[in-house]
Amino acid sequence: MPIMGSFVGYDFETLSITVMNRGLGPAVIHDVSVDVDGEPVADWREVLQAVANGPLRLESVEQQMLSGDVMAPGDQGTIVSFIGEGVPAIRAESGRVALSLCYCSVFGDCWAHRVQDLLEYRAETAEVAECRADASTLF
Repeated sequence: MPIMGSFVGYDFETLSITVMNRGLGPAVIHDVSVDVDGEPVADWREVLQAVANGPLRLESVEQQMLSGDVMAPGDQGTIVSFIGEGVPAIRAESGRVALSLCYCSVFGDCWAHRVQDLLEYRAETAEVAECRADASTLF
């Protein structure tokens, strides 16, 4: 059975969000989505626009799309990394950002993992009947 988890890494000029399969079976990632203040966003540019109180000085934004991937036990993938002087400003507002990940086992059992607040890292995982993806908000 797959058990997906996530963590947020931060070191003043880098903020990254990583997911990992801590279970014993492969995880079929059906969708990854992000919302700001409860509203879905289409991409990381929209996240940055929503949380920025002005121009952000970032050297780079590196992202990986995980929707549709299969993660073996022990695998991990960084969804996004923000690098640069603007990272503390992003971190200060990251409590408004939530990450959702829906995944299934190869036997069709599915779970939804949600990090409600990236700043305080309030996460929960619940079994769901199926994963339903909205193609316009997949990360």
